[in-house]
Amino acid sequence: MIDKTIDERFLIRKKLHENPNFIIYKAVDLKNSSKVALKIDILPSENSLVTHEREILSNLNHQASFPRVYVSGISQGLNYIAQSYLGKSLQHYFEQNGKLSLACILKIGDELLLRIESLHKAGFVHRNLKPENIHVGYGTNWQSLFVIGYRTTTKYLEDNNEDHVHMRRTYALPENATYSSLNTLNKYVHSRRDDIESLIYMLIHFLSGKLPWLANKNASPLEIKTIKESISFGKLCDNCPTEFLAMLRYTRSLKFDEEPNYEMLRNSLSMLAIKNRIAKAYDWSIKQEKINFLYKVKKPKKIFQMSTDMKKYLTCAVPKIGAFSPKQISLNRSLAFPSIGNESDCRSEDTTAELVRTDTVELKTFPEFSNKAEILRLRQEFLNSRKENA
Repeated sequence: MIDKTIDERFLIRKKLHENPNFIIYKAVDLKNSSKVALKIDILPSENSLVTHEREILSNLNHQASFPRVYVSGISQGLNYIAQSYLGKSLQHYFEQNGKLSLACILKIGDELLLRIESLHKAGFVHRNLKPENIHVGYGTNWQSLFVIGYRTTTKYLEDNNEDHVHMRRTYALPENATYSSLNTLNKYVHSRRDDIESLIYMLIHFLSGKLPWLANKNASPLEIKTIKESISFGKLCDNCPTEFLAMLRYTRSLKFDEEPNYEMLRNSLSMLAIKNRIAKAYDWSIKQEKINFLYKVKKPKKIFQMSTDMKKYLTCAVPKIGAFSPKQISLNRSLAFPSIGNESDCRSEDTTAELVRTDTVELKTFPEFSNKAEILRLRQEFLNSRKENA
């Protein structure tokens, strides 16, 4: 299929993923030269999962940060959809270091609570939330998280009315036992509370780098269920903020048809960030933010008189390049405000809290990299200094 064209419009470039039901390719839309993800059924089917996903995403087209379906159709008897091309998954970034910083995890939790709420408001439960099914955006959407993998997604509302489906038992265990809720492992129908529980397991895993039921890599779903039933909240959330424990306890207390309090959960994460004096930011965004910073602080053409107060703030807040050795520079994205110079001379404890960044503005356009040579030079100097101090 590589280098073949679908419907004289989509040129296939690379295989991204394959499962027993469909294949996902990286393709180029010849109409506008943009990249798309092309999902194609492996075999003709009346119950096509590709068609199923198209129907779900069509209900979310008006929502921010969900994959967009640009085109759908049938090629050589196989259903296909062309949708948003995305960046790497959270699993990729997690495997790079084995852990993520607290600032990154709080940002992930905040973003995913928004996505889950939007999905639930549209009448669906995801049923398969895991790091592999969460991707960062591509290009200017690099600061957004997108949820994919809707082949097991179902409605939790009755088709003929707005009533919640009734609680009942199913016959099969969920495919994703690692992050599945205890209720679904007990073969109860999935509801909104179970998506939230899956999210909390991910946050705990990202922060601690482990989950008790992953000690045995070959553990069966039944063994995982037994551990989840027997382990205490305190032990599960060991070395995690108490807010995680409270969120898990709250989620487990929800009734089958009860709507989670999404705002309360997000506020819990925001208060945790304020308490720790950290700015919520992705670990992998540091390179992009460095480029943006260098672009923004480029020497202005017009000379202006800087006020004494501004000079004082910049002196304490922005150290000169080379002020620290590479060993002293920390790239940990927890971003706890460091003590630079005499912090008491710069701002009080009360005003510091007001400076905590609670959100990151999504870029709409790429900056003009007229200072590209300067960026590359600074990068090379940093790499050389690391070698010298290794």
